[in-house]
Amino acid sequence: MVKHAHARCAELTLTVDRDSIQLKVMDDGVGIAPAPTLPLATSGQARGGLGLTTMRERAEALGGTVQLMSVPGSGTTVTATIPRR
Repeated sequence: MVKHAHARCAELTLTVDRDSIQLKVMDDGVGIAPAPTLPLATSGQARGGLGLTTMRERAEALGGTVQLMSVPGSGTTVTATIPRR
């Protein structure tokens, strides 16, 4: 996180409820610029690198999702949600 994001702080939140487990990682780094050629699901949703692709593949293998939200200059939030079985 320090290497790529130049973050000073990061916050991790783990939430477990009846239906799912969610891990959210937020940092105050430089953010990730959106990829202009990729469709964006929501404003500010950014492209992913190889590490993010691997995270998404692993979450999907468990029936879950990974969301990446980033605003250049304002940090990044990665949220992985996995259903409980």
